[in-house]
Amino acid sequence: MQAAWTEIIAFITSVLVWVSSFAGLGEVRKKAELAIDFPHYSVARTAPTELPGLEEGFVPQGITYLTEEDVYLLCGYMDDETASRLYVLKDGAYTWISLRHTDGSVYNGHAGGVTAAGDCVYISNNKRLYVLEKQSVLRAENGDPMPFIGEIRVPCRASFCSCDGERVYIGEYHKEENYPTDPSHTLTAPDGSVFQALVFGYTVSPEAPFGLLSETPAVAYSMYDEIQGFALTPDGLAVLSCSDSSTSSGLHFYDCAGEADGYFSLDGALVPLYYLTDARAVEKIKIPRMSEDIEYRGGDILIIFESGAKKFQPNVLFSETDIVRLSVKTLLSRESFCRCVSRFFAQPIAE
Repeated sequence: MQAAWTEIIAFITSVLVWVSSFAGLGEVRKKAELAIDFPHYSVARTAPTELPGLEEGFVPQGITYLTEEDVYLLCGYMDDETASRLYVLKDGAYTWISLRHTDGSVYNGHAGGVTAAGDCVYISNNKRLYVLEKQSVLRAENGDPMPFIGEIRVPCRASFCSCDGERVYIGEYHKEENYPTDPSHTLTAPDGSVFQALVFGYTVSPEAPFGLLSETPAVAYSMYDEIQGFALTPDGLAVLSCSDSSTSSGLHFYDCAGEADGYFSLDGALVPLYYLTDARAVEKIKIPRMSEDIEYRGGDILIIFESGAKKFQPNVLFSETDIVRLSVKTLLSRESFCRCVSRFFAQPIAE
């Protein structure tokens, strides 16, 4: 039955894409392309709002959501190498903050990830978590310069970050030659896989400096190359955003609810270690190219893509220009492919 629906979707959406190219029906064409190329992604996708700043040269990298405040935070760099930005979005409106180092000098780093815990907002980059005061971020006016109030050194490249309420996770992107990691991060998993990138999880503590027990991580995850984001769900699913920018990206799920596979030695301490191997894999979902940072909130994976940035136009055939929320339940459902047909054509499918 599913194979038959695949052929039906392929035919009808191909026709829609062809027709819309003449009719200028941009939104129809976008939905058609999503339905045929990324069916699971398409049916699980909602888009709360558009990404800001794309036409000004903003290249989005990190995303988080402040549940109590109903606020999205986005961070990224500017393609003209001016100060990196933190966007604050609420109720369809936004302000942006011009980031500064603690000494007041311009910060124009990659700003690969953003998350928050307690009174702090964290931006990851260059083996550090840069710290901002959350209330200052929420009160900021458009274009305000804002120095970091401190920084936390971490034992990885700090390419991305996330928080599940109990821990802040900081991980690294590895790719041979251009994006090396510390040699000690090259590990052999129980199945023989060789991984060269790590995620570290630090315990949230309101009493600790900058809100984290940062002396020793509480947990570590070893994983393969080209990871752009990591999040952990309440039921122990580790989720990876995987992208090399040139092909379709992936959202991969791993069961980490049980015991760790071993330990990682860090400065004399033994940190519980999970290997994200195929033995732990639950699902691997194909999603549009150039995915970046992710965060888990309220049953959804929040994700952004850099494909809509002005820097990459017009070379990207499909650009995802929205903040995207993906229902984990829908992504992992066996019936989600057929529900894709129902949602796209807005008609029920007979069982």
